[in-house]
Amino acid sequence: MPVFRFSSVIAALIFASVPIASFANESAQVTPEEGFWSGGFRSSNGGNIQFAITAVDLIGKLEVEARNWQGLRAVYNCEYVFAVDGEDASEMYLNEAASFQSNECLPKFPMTLNRVSDDILKVTFDSRIGGLIGIPEIELSAGLRPLRDQDRVDLSAPIDIIGLKPGMLRQEISEILEDRGYSVLESIDDAFRGPNYVIAMDRWTKGEVVPEGEQYAGSPRDEISIVFSSTKPWMEQDHRAVTIRRGLIPGPSAGLTISAFQRSVQQKYGAVVGDYGGSILYSRQGSIAERASDCGEGTLQALSPTMANLSTRNLNGDSFSFSPYCMGGVHVGLRSDRATGLLQTGTITVGSVDETWQEFWENWSKQEYDQINTVLSALRGGGEGPEL
Repeated sequence: MPVFRFSSVIAALIFASVPIASFANESAQVTPEEGFWSGGFRSSNGGNIQFAITAVDLIGKLEVEARNWQGLRAVYNCEYVFAVDGEDASEMYLNEAASFQSNECLPKFPMTLNRVSDDILKVTFDSRIGGLIGIPEIELSAGLRPLRDQDRVDLSAPIDIIGLKPGMLRQEISEILEDRGYSVLESIDDAFRGPNYVIAMDRWTKGEVVPEGEQYAGSPRDEISIVFSSTKPWMEQDHRAVTIRRGLIPGPSAGLTISAFQRSVQQKYGAVVGDYGGSILYSRQGSIAERASDCGEGTLQALSPTMANLSTRNLNGDSFSFSPYCMGGVHVGLRSDRATGLLQTGTITVGSVDETWQEFWENWSKQEYDQINTVLSALRGGGEGPEL
């Protein structure tokens, strides 16, 4: 029976966003097999064989793990790097350094790659390989793949804060905030760092700061922070908003009750949140989803964007984790004076799946491309061993 095991590709990378293309290297070719794909089989006697393919920009990596499969008595992990020619992984090398029991690995694992649906890659093995392992072909499921033009949706749901939406250009956001009377508190071009990129964040404020003697003294009463798509040295792009967060500290004299704030949230975002806040998800059709699975289910892994944070301590709220089958979401955080019902602090954070997805793919695929290309280049140059 088939059994699928998906390695996590969401490791320790930071996420953000921009246009629709792969851009792992200068050729910027987007091909159907790009992504991380995995799957396998389990036999009735407890044996199993697993496959994982990482493909970016016409090169890739194949990982094969077999345990007690087809008479094998041990565990074998074989890793190959390859170049794609049409649908064929024609040029392939065994990476012995990354393989376990490499002397038992086949020197090559010829195969043809064919994208048969959005999230399925059919792998057809060379007839000799297929006969040897008892599998002529297998369908692998996507754990991660590029966001394509046909995948992207318009933000029909109210995923915005006072008109600021994920995907907006940095200059566009500045103009909106200036028109609304906000001023720049700070602009940090390297607020967050990844392996080979940096992420910018801007903070804007409006009105007074909290006076001495009041909780959160010295903090802005109204602050908006925006995280932008990362600066990548390997590609040109505009800075677009990925996550936007607003923090409010109304103060006792404002007379803002928690119930009034909740009504505003309901009117704006179409859902009721509790006395401590909550999250609101939207499907890719723009309707409210009770849970991520209501947006649609599949094999693509959830993605977490880099979150905008506020200069005020303890007002940052929870982090997002977005299903690629949703459109995006809003998180609301509330604190109130239980005796008076007045709102003490309120935070609202918005983010979209498309911006998060695109940014993660660009950064992750670049890192994978560089690693695979380094190994492929080295093995291409391999020659005969020395005379001993």
